[in-house]
Amino acid sequence: MDLSLLLPDHFQFTDQHIGESTIQIGLIATQNVGCCPACQTPANQVHSFYQRTLTDLPICGKAVSLRVHLRKFFCRNSNCTRKIFAQTAPAYFCPYDRRLNRAEQPLQAIALQTGARPAARLCALTSQPVNYSTLLRISHKTVVQTQHMPKRVGVDTFAFRKGRRYGAILIDLDRHQPIDVLPNREGKTLEDWLGLHPGIELITRDRSSVYANAITTACPQAVQVADRWHLLANLSEVMERFLDTQERTSTSQSWQLCQHLIRLGQTCH
Repeated sequence: MDLSLLLPDHFQFTDQHIGESTIQIGLIATQNVGCCPACQTPANQVHSFYQRTLTDLPICGKAVSLRVHLRKFFCRNSNCTRKIFAQTAPAYFCPYDRRLNRAEQPLQAIALQTGARPAARLCALTSQPVNYSTLLRISHKTVVQTQHMPKRVGVDTFAFRKGRRYGAILIDLDRHQPIDVLPNREGKTLEDWLGLHPGIELITRDRSSVYANAITTACPQAVQVADRWHLLANLSEVMERFLDTQERTSTSQSWQLCQHLIRLGQTCH
């Protein structure tokens, strides 16, 4: 099996060992010049060699590991604090990492979509066994993109642990993406957050007076809208109580009322 075409650039294939469930590939770096990470001075005087083992993407259901031989160089800059530094390839792997960047990216995506423990079970099925704690560390390395402050925001209660601890989640209504999660659902917390993010023109919320008062205080210019879900939920509760009081209402009248509520719900959607 010729694996040279699947390997990173600037590395030369040396040997391979194919087992029942694993493939081990030996590589050696072909670049004989390194750049000091402290002073950025190029160097070509080799101090020694060292070996790193990096996990790559699986092939044909087999886990792949790379045994990479790299150089250590002497730094020529006499004023540099680093006298010896190790050769790196940031395009493919970072210092102290145990897997290639291309192998870590899908793990990061799976962990962010499903959570650490479910992601660990999924990765085991795809010949990428990894501990859930490792997936948590990979998730924490995710670069958070800078987001512009939206003009239309939705706020609602968020359960950190249902029945125990609640917060408030804020949603960008234009992009349908979460913006922030507040540690509690108190009006003062929401008021402080809105004070740090001026320029909001419209806010959807539930019918609680806690959020309403906080929005009125912090963003008096913002239009407040009761969100669709709470409108329908409140409407269904009111109609349920109303129908309970109408014991003598005929079946046909009740059916007509139900049809009217269905049309009303479709109009709200």
